[in-house]
Amino acid sequence: MLDVLSKVKQAEEAAQQVLGDAQQKAAAIRADANRQGKAILDNAKTDAAKLSEQTISRAQQDAAVWLENSRTACENECRAMAQKSRDKLTAAANLIAERIVNTL
Repeated sequence: MLDVLSKVKQAEEAAQQVLGDAQQKAAAIRADANRQGKAILDNAKTDAAKLSEQTISRAQQDAAVWLENSRTACENECRAMAQKSRDKLTAAANLIAERIVNTL
């Protein structure tokens, strides 16, 4: 009977040892998963920041090109309007001069 009790006690101790080992392995796996998850998250944040910087830079470049094109178009339109105004002013001055001459 003592032999049976001794074997039961040994089996319980072995089970406790297996349980303790399993808990340690589980804790190590959890810690490793947390480290890997943090590393993945950090990498994703870094990649997102780089992508954001690239997107902003590209948008700024596109905006600068659009602004330059708009400025050029406005300058051309202003020159054309100024030329039309000069032409109309010259025509008006000629008309006035012609009427004055015709009334004399």
